[in-house]
This record gives sequence, C-alpha cells and structure tokens, in this order.
Amino acid sequence: MSTDQQLEKECRKGLRAARRIVIKLGTSTVTEPSGELCEKRVMPIVRGIAGLLAEGRQVVLVTSGAVGLGRWAMGLHSARLKDMAVKQACAAAGQGLLMAAYKKLFEEHGAKVAQVLLTEEDFSNWRRYSNLRRTMEKLIGSTTRSESVASTPITRGRTIIIVSPAQLPILDGRPTQR
Repeated sequence: MSTDQQLEKECRKGLRAARRIVIKLGTSTVTEPSGELCEKRVMPIVRGIAGLLAEGRQVVLVTSGAVGLGRWAMGLHSARLKDMAVKQACAAAGQGLLMAAYKKLFEEHGAKVAQVLLTEEDFSNWRRYSNLRRTMEKLIGSTTRSESVASTPITRGRTIIIVSPAQLPILDGRPTQR
C-alpha cells in the first residue's frame, strides 16, 4: 500500500469516528475563474457531505466564494476588488447567490442549510458570543462572517454552513428541542 493510500485509510478511519466534521472550501474550489459557481467541483463534495449526514454526522462547511460570485453577478473585473466598498458590495450580492446554490444542491440530497450572519463583535462580546453559541447548538445550521457590513478588511471571507438532515424540526422559524 502506498503512502497516499495509507494516509487516506487513516483519514477515513478518523472520519468514521468523528461526530462533527468541518470541511473548508476555498474560492478556487467553489467558483470558476470567471467567478460563477463551479458545480462540477462542488457537487461531488455535496454528495460526500450527504453521505456523512446519512451516517449520523454533523457537518460544518466553511466556504469562501461570496465575493467572487458577487463580482461575477455584477460583471466586475477582479481588479475592482481592491476597493473595500466594492468588495463589500460584491459580498452582499454574492452571499444570497452562494446560499441559494447550496440550498439547491443540498436539497437534492434531502439536507437543509441555514445561515447566521456574524461580525467580529459576535466573538469579542461575551453576551453576543453566548447567544451565538446557543443558536448554533439549536440550529446545527449555518454561520457566515457578515462581509457586507464588516469594517475590517476582507482578506479571506468565509461562509460557514452547517448542513442538517432534512428532518430538522422547525417551528415558527426556530428549531425545536429534540
């Protein structure tokens, strides 16, 4: 068995034992060079995540791509992203596109996605952090750094999507206790 095969075997063993799995997708995986969504790369990952859900795992998908999708939707050249206001506008335009794409792709596999918009203060203010943590525990939903309102430069924008089985009980827009 080659070193790569042995490493893959060990990784698979670790995944089988994990209750919660975090997967990171960069912009170059999520989008085409033009900026539009690259379904040929994203769809196999979605299928893999659906398989993990079927095994009873919780999956956190950390994904970039909102700025790139927004740039594509707005028809802008990538050089325009040096301007913070343009980058924020692209993030705002692309975030909805990114979530709509993930919603569509995961629904095909019987899974739901959710999103919670975050800013830096959600991690530096204890009360906000506590509320965030409780929300995430209830949702097993999704999280994103709110790039459209953040005042710090966006160097690596991320959307965190926690994918849930379709059976996630929702009542009045809020998850219920299991």
